[in-house]
Amino acid sequence: MPNSLVPHWKAAYARALQQHALDGNERDVLALILALVAIQDGTAIEDISLWSVRYRLGDPQQLHQTLTALLPGPLDHVATTVADARKESTRIRIDELVDEHGHFTGRADLEDLFTQEIEVVVRDRGAFAAPAPLEGRIWRRWAALQAPHGIPFEDTLTSEELAAHDAMGRDGGYKASGKTVFEHSVQRLIQFLDRLLLPASGAPPLYCEVLVTGGVHEGRSGRLNAVTWSVDDEQRTCCEPPTTFTISFDDRHSKANIAPADVMPLPHWDRHFAVVHAGQPMPMDWGACVLLAGPEPDASWQHSVITVLKDGWQQVDRRLVVLVPHRPDGQTPSDEQEQWLRDAYAWADEIISTRAPAPGPGALHEPGPAFDLEGASDRLILQVATPDEATRRWAGQRAVPVAPTPADAAAAVLKRLGRGWRRQGGERQVRLPVVRNYGYHQWQDALHQAGRLLDAATIDWTHADPRHPGEASWWAITAQVRHPDDLVTEELVVGRGDMLSLIAFRRHPVWTDSEVVLLRHPFSLGAPPPITAPTRFPLRLPTADFDSLRHLRGEHQGQGVPALASELGLDIDRDRLRSLDNRPESALLAAQRRTCYLELTDDECEDLKARHEACDGTGAAGALQVHRVADLLSSRLPGDALVDWATLGVIMRAVVPT
Repeated sequence: MPNSLVPHWKAAYARALQQHALDGNERDVLALILALVAIQDGTAIEDISLWSVRYRLGDPQQLHQTLTALLPGPLDHVATTVADARKESTRIRIDELVDEHGHFTGRADLEDLFTQEIEVVVRDRGAFAAPAPLEGRIWRRWAALQAPHGIPFEDTLTSEELAAHDAMGRDGGYKASGKTVFEHSVQRLIQFLDRLLLPASGAPPLYCEVLVTGGVHEGRSGRLNAVTWSVDDEQRTCCEPPTTFTISFDDRHSKANIAPADVMPLPHWDRHFAVVHAGQPMPMDWGACVLLAGPEPDASWQHSVITVLKDGWQQVDRRLVVLVPHRPDGQTPSDEQEQWLRDAYAWADEIISTRAPAPGPGALHEPGPAFDLEGASDRLILQVATPDEATRRWAGQRAVPVAPTPADAAAAVLKRLGRGWRRQGGERQVRLPVVRNYGYHQWQDALHQAGRLLDAATIDWTHADPRHPGEASWWAITAQVRHPDDLVTEELVVGRGDMLSLIAFRRHPVWTDSEVVLLRHPFSLGAPPPITAPTRFPLRLPTADFDSLRHLRGEHQGQGVPALASELGLDIDRDRLRSLDNRPESALLAAQRRTCYLELTDDECEDLKARHEACDGTGAAGALQVHRVADLLSSRLPGDALVDWATLGVIMRAVVPT
């Protein structure tokens, strides 16, 4: 069957040339497949369906074997390097313009440009001699498709660097991709055909963003990377509908085959600013999210707020999403959209409302969606032009700002959002105060290192620190964690920011006589009134927290040192600090405790001891005490421990001679 392709080649190649989106090698493969289908199915080239072509591409190895049997031409001229393969590809295109007598039929300027290549084309025709010149050209194309495929290495390399890379196997700025030209062209041709066939079958287009709505991957988003079609082996054709979609997920570098019924295409959102109405899919990533919780549908105040938010967010390189709890037509959400409202309320970083919650049962009958504004006072801004006495009293008791105009409310929201923080997937369900906490990022990093993902989250509680507005110093979330095997487990995560503890002590030749500076806890259990609570509660090391992400720069010995110095009343030279290793506060807590130690001079220690004696017995929080290590070790009776076991252990690390 060596000559079977020849009768069909001209028509097949002419049809392949109509696909201008394909390069020369891809058109060669398409022409070969069209000719193959014409042979096997007895179909005229112009009547061959793209479904029949796609069927042959379903098994590239079988396709290669079939074409090899049809094209037994000489393969000893196959290029072995990427550079030679690229040159041969150019010569094949030139060969189309050289007649059987060796005369160039193209433009004169091209003949001058490719003089050397034209000579090589004419010279090599003998190697591809065949019963007919046309078959020799087909053989030559098939030989060129067996060469190594190359991808651009770097466009910015100098000629010297390119020469060095060539010596390492990078040919002329290209490096081998590990595929042959045929394999690469087949892959590209599959993508080309699927882009045409998917919309024609009513399926989402290739590479569109989709959401998985069922199965073990429910709730994850990604891109439709490939499709597997139904096949009719008897008719040798693919057919609709698709059997599976291959989804490349956004949250980590993994893929999965998903049933088409469990895939929903997502809208194309603006990467900078998006307004989402009730029932519409929410973007899969954002930097900040604002809920407009007023009961009035399609109100003018919402348009004003949206305009100011969009203008004020121009310089931020993350997406701001505004959630409007009404349908695009202005109607109240239906019962089926109740979950959307719950998610909008739970996930929004900030909420703007035009009224405070009305007390009493009447609140349940207010028009429009009802949100628990009482439980969201820490992220609520009221937009009320002339608040009545009840509204002023309610807002004042909860420190909720009241803005007289929509522009003022939007400006207040922008100030509290700052630059936001990019979150995607399940991370969107963790609001900014927690995201700004360093302990949360440590926990996230640990998850990623273990190959796990945050699938969903519910914030159970947060504790704000007045020193760091907009940041949670303590937090707890119920997390749905996805493991590498796609098993999803639920766990409670409690966290806070890192802390820096200082072991300030005076060393003694007998190490148990070394003296350590301790403080009373600032909490009620750490500083009980001495008369009503005679039991002694554990003391603590001087400690400063740096739960704000502002403190991530620099060495940790320098972070919090001013606070420690102020707490002890000492002028601490940072060069005197020595670091111990960092350890988790507890296996149950997403936080690290960083520890360093300082050897006190005799004068410093005596001064601190004098202050201890001056405040002894006051029971005041933060009161300073100096104790020997021997006393810390001996106080092991119930209710008489000076320090807890963790504090004693870290003190021993610093004091015991090594």
